[in-house]
Amino acid sequence: MSKKFTRLMAILLSLNLTFSTGTFAAFAAEAEDGSTDTGYSESGDPAASAPKAEDSSIENTPDTSSPAPTEGTGENAEPSVPSEPSAPGESAPPSTSEAPAEAAPSVPAEKAPAAEIPAEEKPAEEKLVAAYAVTAFTQDSIRYDVSSGDAVVTGCADSVTKLVIPETVTYDDKEYKVVGIQDHAFDWANHRNLALETVDLGGLPLEIGEYAFRGQKSLTTVTGMDNITAVSDYMFTACSALTSVADLSKVTSVGSQAFMNCSSLTTLEGLNSSALTSIRQEAFNNMESFSLELGEHTFDSLESLGIRAFANTTGITGTVVLPERITEIPEGAFLNTGITGVDWSHITVIGKSAFSKCAGLTELHLPDSVTSIGESAFKGSGLTGELQLPNSITSIGNEAFRNVKIEGNLVLPSALTFLGTRAFNETTISSVTFPDTLKNIGNYAFYNCPNLSGTLIIPEGVVSIGTAAFTKTGIEKLEFADSVQTISAGAFSTCAKLTSVQIGEQGKGKSQLQTIGSKAFNNDTNITYFYIEACSADVAIDSNPLTIPAGVAVKFAVTVDGENIREGEATTLQQAVDAAAEGNTTITANKSFIVDGTVTIPSGKTITLTDEGKGLSVVFKNGFTGPAFRVEQGAALILDGSFNFSCFRIANGSFAEVNGAMTLNGGTITRMSLSGSNMGAITVNGGSFTMGNGELSSISALFANCGAVYVKNGGRFAMNGGKITGCTFKNQYSGAVALADSTMTMTNGTISGNTASDYNAAGGVLVNGASSLAMSGGMIADNTAKRGGGVCVRENGTFTMSGGTISGNSTAVDSDTIQLPNAGGGGVFVENDAAFEMTSGTISGNKTNGMGGGVATAVLSENDTVGGGRFHMTGGTISDNTASCGGGVYSWSGRDRVVLEGGNIVNNTAYRQGGGVYVSHAPWSITIKNALITANKATIQGGGIWSCPVGTVSLGTDAAVFGNTAGKSADDAAFLLKWNETYSTSFSGRMYGGGLVTWYRDTSIGAGDQNYGAFGGDRYDAANPGAPVEPASGATNGYGLKAVVSAESKALAETAPLKIMGNTAERGGGVGTNGEVIIPGEDTLENPVSLTVHKVWSGASAYPTAVTVNLIRIAKDGTRTAIGTVLLSERSTDKDGKTWSYTFANLDGAYTYTVEEEAVDGFNTSISGSMADGFTITNSKKSGGGGGGGGHHKPDPKPTPDPDPDPKPPVDIPDQPTPLDPLKPTENIPDSKVPTTKPETQTKTPDKTKTVNIPDSKTPTSSVPKTGDIGGLWAALCGLSAMGLAYFGIRRKHD
Repeated sequence: MSKKFTRLMAILLSLNLTFSTGTFAAFAAEAEDGSTDTGYSESGDPAASAPKAEDSSIENTPDTSSPAPTEGTGENAEPSVPSEPSAPGESAPPSTSEAPAEAAPSVPAEKAPAAEIPAEEKPAEEKLVAAYAVTAFTQDSIRYDVSSGDAVVTGCADSVTKLVIPETVTYDDKEYKVVGIQDHAFDWANHRNLALETVDLGGLPLEIGEYAFRGQKSLTTVTGMDNITAVSDYMFTACSALTSVADLSKVTSVGSQAFMNCSSLTTLEGLNSSALTSIRQEAFNNMESFSLELGEHTFDSLESLGIRAFANTTGITGTVVLPERITEIPEGAFLNTGITGVDWSHITVIGKSAFSKCAGLTELHLPDSVTSIGESAFKGSGLTGELQLPNSITSIGNEAFRNVKIEGNLVLPSALTFLGTRAFNETTISSVTFPDTLKNIGNYAFYNCPNLSGTLIIPEGVVSIGTAAFTKTGIEKLEFADSVQTISAGAFSTCAKLTSVQIGEQGKGKSQLQTIGSKAFNNDTNITYFYIEACSADVAIDSNPLTIPAGVAVKFAVTVDGENIREGEATTLQQAVDAAAEGNTTITANKSFIVDGTVTIPSGKTITLTDEGKGLSVVFKNGFTGPAFRVEQGAALILDGSFNFSCFRIANGSFAEVNGAMTLNGGTITRMSLSGSNMGAITVNGGSFTMGNGELSSISALFANCGAVYVKNGGRFAMNGGKITGCTFKNQYSGAVALADSTMTMTNGTISGNTASDYNAAGGVLVNGASSLAMSGGMIADNTAKRGGGVCVRENGTFTMSGGTISGNSTAVDSDTIQLPNAGGGGVFVENDAAFEMTSGTISGNKTNGMGGGVATAVLSENDTVGGGRFHMTGGTISDNTASCGGGVYSWSGRDRVVLEGGNIVNNTAYRQGGGVYVSHAPWSITIKNALITANKATIQGGGIWSCPVGTVSLGTDAAVFGNTAGKSADDAAFLLKWNETYSTSFSGRMYGGGLVTWYRDTSIGAGDQNYGAFGGDRYDAANPGAPVEPASGATNGYGLKAVVSAESKALAETAPLKIMGNTAERGGGVGTNGEVIIPGEDTLENPVSLTVHKVWSGASAYPTAVTVNLIRIAKDGTRTAIGTVLLSERSTDKDGKTWSYTFANLDGAYTYTVEEEAVDGFNTSISGSMADGFTITNSKKSGGGGGGGGHHKPDPKPTPDPDPDPKPPVDIPDQPTPLDPLKPTENIPDSKVPTTKPETQTKTPDKTKTVNIPDSKTPTSSVPKTGDIGGLWAALCGLSAMGLAYFGIRRKHD
């Protein structure tokens, strides 16, 4: 008996020592001050407890030394489509600067997930220590991360000058193999005070991240690369002192800008060019001292060659020979190099600037495989002699051969269809032959080619001749085929030897000529013959006359319907109007006619003018003074049929001046240049204009207050059909339709393809002064402006949209004003006291490089802090719009002026912040009500909502935020640490529909830089979620949050009238703000109650680190609704601080509540307790340790009625990332679009079992106690040991 007991005591003592070891290891992870890092501070501030790196620049106190960011800081001055970061010293075109440019520190790359052993294979002791094992440490001044099981170098102390990477590193008695160097590990942008001089990579087969040594200007030598196979992107960018890199014998790929701006690097020792498979963009760009003889180095294995790969490296010489698999020479590949030849045998495309400035390239013999020569491909190269191009070429890009000394006869390829701007500018060719496939000769194509002489024939097929195409040439005679329609401004200006011009084949009247531009033949002082043979009167000679020598007659013949029309022929239209009786009269035209004076419709008469669909032309006398039609008050004009009113000869006035009523039911009014301000092609001055059909097109104006339709002085415009298109306005207060203290209704028709180039103008409709626009149908599309591509609402104007579509419009903003409030509004722009009410309709596919792709509001006075345009949305859809900030909606307006409470804001994109909605800097504001914010994506931070350090967010119960994703931090909400108490964050535990939301930490967020904040720590993991984050009110802490909600709560939220879904941005996929976001709804109840749930593991030493518990609300009729979800874990505590517990607080006392646990594999579940005393969920190990779970475990033994056999499932939000959500509904919203069906708001929970298996690869099966939690077991073991020792003493005395 005593021997057995002695053995037992020995085992107990052994266990005692074992747990002592485990406890020591656990305490080894404590902070230096003795407190254990829980990953979240008591205050709930993740930044306050985020671990700091030795060289961290992140502070947990606000930086008050810098001013609050405005648009210029928080929204980035020049947004662009997200791309790879620019390296220091890089610019476009490629930089030649040695020193890297100032750049903000890059955020360290995320840690790779640990490759875990399956949970069932790990010994219990290892599991105890694993959760608190140190994964980052510093040794010999080098920092390492071992979270993957191997060591990765993450940086070093600033004092290091000679860096040597060891093969292994030992920490805490464990040896780790060094396998790589992290992104940005020694990047100058992250280590401003680090000055490495030498680097020895130890001959190790390391995986080296991007930007590893970028900008280390003191670095001279790198050795030990003999087992490196890839030189990563930006690895040595701007290492300007680097002279030697060895040994590169195993390198097969060279990354983007890997050696760019390494101006001192002369050779790359051991680099085997024939083994390279990939050379990425700008890999060897701007290496001033580097030399490489291509004749001695081949690229036999090369599969891809990046743009500007060897650009500006003049030491590259010899003949370029690429493998046959590479058929395209990419952009700038050999720009400004010393090459002397190229093997063209298999090349099909020569990219932009591919051989520009290659002075050593003197000959060009292209095979017929080549089809395209890109922009500036040979610009400024050393080519000489006569250029012979193969007939296979279809395109010659802009400036392709500019400033190249080719000479002789140039015969362009027979397949050529595109000849770009300045293609042969400043060459010395003597003649040129055009193919019949070419339709357009580009602007300046042969500008300043003084040797180009003799007769120039423009053959049949050519349609247009570009601006200054042949200016300053030696051409003597010109012959144009009938196909030529346009001779642009200055096309043949300053051709001193030109004597004869024949346009169209004489006597046949088949020329299609339409336009001769300004000064097309300016300074051609020797012309003696000029003949235009046209087939219609529709030939526009620019108001700036043909400046040919005085006394040279311009012969002009015009035929219409086969009959000659002579200028000055008397018109009979006014006579017909005068002869009409009062009332309604129809005048029918049987042939085209000339109008030489204004036709006036007097009061009392209604005149209908028609050609009965014949398509007749109406021609105006040269120098005609308008208007063509004047409709007096009390009169009416109706234009029917299909007339073509070509108005280019109207030198002054409108086409129609309407004081009475005018209707356009057909035909085209086109080609009119307005000569003054406060007018349009149709000027409605207190009268009315109705457009039922027909077209207004190609109307232009240089003056202010103009439009194709200009409505003033209380006039009215009703657009019920037809089209206004192709109009251009270059001054303020203009638009395709411009309203000045007047009204417009739009029920149908299209306003498209118009352009306004001043800030106070609209591409489509300008609503100015006290005007109003009511749109219930039709389309405003593809217009362009600087503000309000589709509609611009100014001053006290109002816009009501109850139908129709505003799509494809755009605003292009100058870079120096991109941050100003007057920049943006791709679809609609609303300013100052103007208002936009949207109840239905669609605003989609609009874009801006400024702010507000769909809708933008703004205040234009710097002193106004409360005003701004008003936007109220109760319905309709704003979708697929794009902007720098605020892809869907942008607010630069004061509180309560932008209110969103219904409709759909979906699938919009912002390159910077606020994919769906964005608010400019404080004090500007937006109010969001009745909203579902889900399925949005941020590539960096804050998938649902993002707020900057000077942003204020009040997230009340009037919105539901869940199911969003973020690439690096805070899937659902990112609230950056506030700079001071002026700004704050509030968020509720309840959401729209009445469901509860449980918030969890999803990385910590600190103050960081003044614009975006910094984030660190682990991402949310449903298998090990940590403690829930309590709702906050008026907090200044930083929060990175993940929302966990039940499926039934989601279904309740899906009834929200406003959907903000599927939007994308870098930060704030759904909503972003530098100002104020108000989501109302106080989380207060008349009779609040709370319920506590506690978890007990019985008889088990190994169990999951987290389990899912649902809060069930029970209505008086017995309806059960899972309105809340919590992931219970050791880190979740109740109101009394008890672990494995949680208190559901602030519940509506009108209901009763219970809890259910999702099944835990291998455990039986029982629930005891009451709502008043709290519930205890006890899990006991099943015999045999396996088997499935028991489904939803309920404390209520009473059976509840079964639901309908086929209840309607709730509609789910797509891409909900919580992997342990047991209530997954069965219907998904396709493609992140708005739900098309509404879910039932409540369903009775089926009394069925449901197995939830926790994946072994993510969740260990044992619990992970914290430091101090094994104290009880420790005490018990010590007691047992003492008992054993006492027993030994008694036995010894007895013996």
